[in-house]
Amino acid sequence: MMRREMAQRRLARHSDPSTSHEAAAKVDTFKASHDAAIYAALSLPQAITGMTYREIAAYAKLEPVQVGRRLAYMGHLVTRSRHAITGKYLERDGCALWWRA
Repeated sequence: MMRREMAQRRLARHSDPSTSHEAAAKVDTFKASHDAAIYAALSLPQAITGMTYREIAAYAKLEPVQVGRRLAYMGHLVTRSRHAITGKYLERDGCALWWRA
């Protein structure tokens, strides 16, 4: 079994409907475009102080849940913002602030 087929199998269970399997087959296509949109939003001048996942979603024209799911594994591209002195993670409106790496 090829690696791509194995990844698709993990994204959709054997018992899932065919639409889930079709979506799993397309995940690479929209994943790359979502990652690019998120990174582009974090490259905006408005992002100088960091952005919450909701703010990123608004600029990237994505749903907040789409952004939230991707930020955790985009660690090589984006990081959570920390206070320069205390080292504590920064938040705005109860949401973590993210910045491009």
